[in-house]
Amino acid sequence: MKTARIFSRTRLVAVLFACLGMLRTEAQTSWGSASSGNWNTASSWTPATVPGVGTNAFITNSGTFTVTYNSPMAAANIASLTLGLSGSSASIPTLTLTAAGFNVAGTCTTAGSASEVINVNSGGVMTHDSS
Repeated sequence: MKTARIFSRTRLVAVLFACLGMLRTEAQTSWGSASSGNWNTASSWTPATVPGVGTNAFITNSGTFTVTYNSPMAAANIASLTLGLSGSSASIPTLTLTAAGFNVAGTCTTAGSASEVINVNSGGVMTHDSS
């Protein structure tokens, strides 16, 4: 009887850990300052890592600045992109793409004053799949 209870508890704990492992967590990273810089420079982000697969990227600082994406990201895609700070006319970021491979698997949001800009220049390719 005692062995059966221990086995049942062990099985319950194993099932709980399996369920916890199935929970999806997404990383978050934000542009580090209201100054221009390169998307692929880790020190430009907080925490200091270039957005990767499953990452929600936020470029929401106050100020007028440009984030340049000029070489393909190492990740296949990012989870989402938010450009601009909701309710703020002081947040006017520009994202300039001059390379292929900027892929957003989830939502792309421009928030704020409607002055946010995404420039897709020669050689730049942005894909967005929010299905």
